Amino acid sequence: MPIALSEEGDKRRDLLSSSMISEISHGTQETKLRKKNRDGNVAAKEGKKRRKKKEKEEKEEKERREKKKEEKEEENGHTSEGTIRKLSLDLETRQWVPPGGSKLHMLQPHSDSPVLLNRQSSLPASDMNRRPSGRADEQYRSDLSAMSEFHNATVANAMGACVQRLQDLKQEQEAKIRQCAQDHTTAVENARRSFEQTVQRVQQEFEAKMSKDVQECKGHFGQLVSIFHENLGTLAEKYKTTTQDDAGAHTEQSSTTTGMFYL
Repeated sequence: MPIALSEEGDKRRDLLSSSMISEISHGTQETKLRKKNRDGNVAAKEGKKRRKKKEKEEKEEKERREKKKEEKEEENGHTSEGTIRKLSLDLETRQWVPPGGSKLHMLQPHSDSPVLLNRQSSLPASDMNRRPSGRADEQYRSDLSAMSEFHNATVANAMGACVQRLQDLKQEQEAKIRQCAQDHTTAVENARRSFEQTVQRVQQEFEAKMSKDVQECKGHFGQLVSIFHENLGTLAEKYKTTTQDDAGAHTEQSSTTTGMFYL
């Protein structure tokens, strides 16, 4: 009977141990799973941050490249409306011409010139720089003359606008200078008046204070003189009284001495 109980107890202990081991193993697996999920979430967040950072850097790099490209195009004189031709002043003809060119070269239209966009001509833009075949010389000269007049008028208008703008700027600058000078003069005058008023006020205050101090000194001096006279009178009375007493005593003493002498 005791042996059977011992075997049953061993079985229970084995079952309990296996159950505890199973629970511990299950808890360990759950802990590992939670840690794995947490690590996965952290990795996903880090990856998302890296992707955003990379996209931001690529966007900034693209903007920098576009900005450099635009600056380079502006330096080379290229715009969305076409190439801008830089002109220089011909000292002989007093006209604006391309660098190294002449007045005749200036009068010849170019297909890439933005000016052609505003000009309606009977010639196609591609045929403006050469003499077209199948056309009369008179028509060609007429078109060339019209284009020359158009270019001259455009240049004259531009020059007039530039001169007018320069005059306006000059007048504005002169007006600003005059206004600045006037403001400066007004400020200096106001400062001078304020300084003079301050000096006058300080002087008046000083004179008033000096007058008050003099009056106070006179009053104190008068009081001192009165006290002095009073004390002097008192001393004189005392001296007079003392002198009279001394004289009386001396007279009395002399009489006594004389009487004793006669005796």
